[in-house]
Amino acid sequence: MVIFVDYIRVIFCSTVMIIFLNVIYFRKNFYMSKRKNFLRFHMLVYVFVFSIFVLIFRPNLFRLIIGWDGLGLRSFFLVCYYQNPNRLNSRLLTVFINRVGDSFFLVSIGSLFFTVNLNLFLLPLNYHSVTFLSLLFFILIACRTKRAQVPFSS
Repeated sequence: MVIFVDYIRVIFCSTVMIIFLNVIYFRKNFYMSKRKNFLRFHMLVYVFVFSIFVLIFRPNLFRLIIGWDGLGLRSFFLVCYYQNPNRLNSRLLTVFINRVGDSFFLVSIGSLFFTVNLNLFLLPLNYHSVTFLSLLFFILIACRTKRAQVPFSS
């Protein structure tokens, strides 16, 4: 289990931790202090942040899939936390958009099979090649779907 740490990942991890601690503080003191299923929401948020850390610190694409799928699955469970019939469309839309992003992510991994090495830091690609540009395009679309950015937001 290789974990790659550099200053960019540490800054990103610090940003995630600041947001996470604010969510925990407001959830505990203001937002959900008297709600039932408090522990379930608590665990969903912790596993969501753990999936983000797996996504940040893994340099290998096969291990990166674990964090990627964890984010998609946890975002689905967080959307359907309040079990309300009005939220059914939101749940289904989350699943479909995440599947689109996952398919683009898998296509980008498939395009890396042409490069012999699956380690992200040892890619022997020419920056002007069609393989590299298609890889960037597929990863960009996959990231936009994961964050529900335009045109993948509802």
